[in-house]
Amino acid sequence: MDQGNITIAIVDDEKIFRVLTRKKLEEVMEKIPFSFIMREFSSGLQFLNEKETFDIVFMDIAMPKLSGLDTAEKYREYNPDGILIFLTAYDEYMKEGYKVNAFRYLGKQDDSQEFFEAVKSAMLILQAKQKMRFQLLNSGEVFVSLDDIVYLESQTRSSLIHMKNNEILPIRNKISELTELLEKRGFYLVHRAYLINMRYARSCVAGEVIFSTLEKVPISERRSHEFRQILKEFHALEGKGI
Repeated sequence: MDQGNITIAIVDDEKIFRVLTRKKLEEVMEKIPFSFIMREFSSGLQFLNEKETFDIVFMDIAMPKLSGLDTAEKYREYNPDGILIFLTAYDEYMKEGYKVNAFRYLGKQDDSQEFFEAVKSAMLILQAKQKMRFQLLNSGEVFVSLDDIVYLESQTRSSLIHMKNNEILPIRNKISELTELLEKRGFYLVHRAYLINMRYARSCVAGEVIFSTLEKVPISERRSHEFRQILKEFHALEGKGI
């Protein structure tokens, strides 16, 4: 990741499909609380010459000179863990994807719902891998997986991390600082004192956000409408509507 941004590459020799993929991505990313940086490449060779790693790569399979599968094999030599999503109209290519650990296959004309599901699933995987360093209130520091944080609570000149295992970590970071760092990584400030992990939010009722852990935090009235819409989109494909 690049300073909190999801890095995405689109590799396709046809400009019309690069534009289509970019448009779909922009529509999806507006609906979920992640920020991103996107680059486009018109061939596998151009992509590989950059020697750049990305969090997610959308790769056309049927490209001239160097196919998407061949490009992916070379890419895996220096980025074994990045998420690869192949774009193809040909089912016969799918059986080859195991060689490069393909995450998804999407048809170039797939509807936005299928595209959204693939991107959202990729975002959640990326979030689960992320760790952040926090300064403990008394002394020392701790690395915490963002996926283990349910919410953060503001204190006087400090904050509390509420973990999914019910552990509470007192840290030096202020909620304003944490919001700046985390709001584009799947977190949302529901109240000036509460920054929550959207992955654990399940409903918003009577001025409160209720988590899958059954914990509750207040939400400000002015944020309620926007939050409900974001929550609806975030969990639309998990069968957990609000």
